[in-house]
Amino acid sequence: MEAKMDRGRRACAWSSCVLLFCLAAVFKGTSQAPPAPEDAKRIIEISHKLENDPFDEKLILERKWAVKWLLETSSIHAKICTKVLPDFYTSKYQYSPEITSQLILSSGAFILENPGKSDDEVGFHLAGVEGVLKVYASILRDNPKASSKPLENIRRQQSEGKLIELVQSAVKNCRVTITVGK
Repeated sequence: MEAKMDRGRRACAWSSCVLLFCLAAVFKGTSQAPPAPEDAKRIIEISHKLENDPFDEKLILERKWAVKWLLETSSIHAKICTKVLPDFYTSKYQYSPEITSQLILSSGAFILENPGKSDDEVGFHLAGVEGVLKVYASILRDNPKASSKPLENIRRQQSEGKLIELVQSAVKNCRVTITVGK
């Protein structure tokens, strides 16, 4: 199991670069037509599959494609507030690429699944954080020693029914964002 995670982590190392760019600047993409239904469906499926198995080798290229599509498309535009994961981006969590990718994928999947809620910033961010927590639970299932203090704090807030308050506060006070779409 450990070898499977190492291969997946190495293959997804590109998303560490994505994180650095996300914290430093705004992503600009190329113009594209509105998402084809098959692209939207594919991104949603990839997002949900990765929530259950973030190290599935068959999904490595799919994850890369989906994140790239979401960051570069002009048909979906949103800013993901990095404050929804308090203290996470200053920690040195070994599975940061998987967590960052999932924040983007789950948030994007929310917009694709709920096109009428594109202005629902709290719902959009809540979906992203919930996706991250699912990936984190999957990571811990495979490697119980792979805990992250910031993610444990978010899990605790979720179990106390305070996740929505965390997200609302983060969105309200947001300064650093990841821009999805052009």
